[in-house]
Amino acid sequence: MEWQPIETAPKNADILLYCPRRGVVCGRWSDERYATKPKPYWTHDRERLFGVRETREDQPTHWMPLPEAPNVELTGAAAGLSPQRPATEGSEVERRVGGPGHAGTH
Repeated sequence: MEWQPIETAPKNADILLYCPRRGVVCGRWSDERYATKPKPYWTHDRERLFGVRETREDQPTHWMPLPEAPNVELTGAAAGLSPQRPATEGSEVERRVGGPGHAGTH
């Protein structure tokens, strides 16, 4: 998809924003009622780094939807393995890192 004018951006989802000074950032619409100028405004993932005032001054001109997440197999904690639960002897983790019962060859 091509960059679209900011006036056509959805205000209910995270999207890619193009800001003149910051470039491409991940952002969203903020209907912050108590914001100063502009009120409301587009916020983004770098607001904490650059500050609210600077973010409000560098409003986006264009937007694009976020890409789909990759289809990958989850491993470790992402697959539900608890960091507190020790791996059992001969487990997949031990085989990959050369734990007990492994000759140490890779």
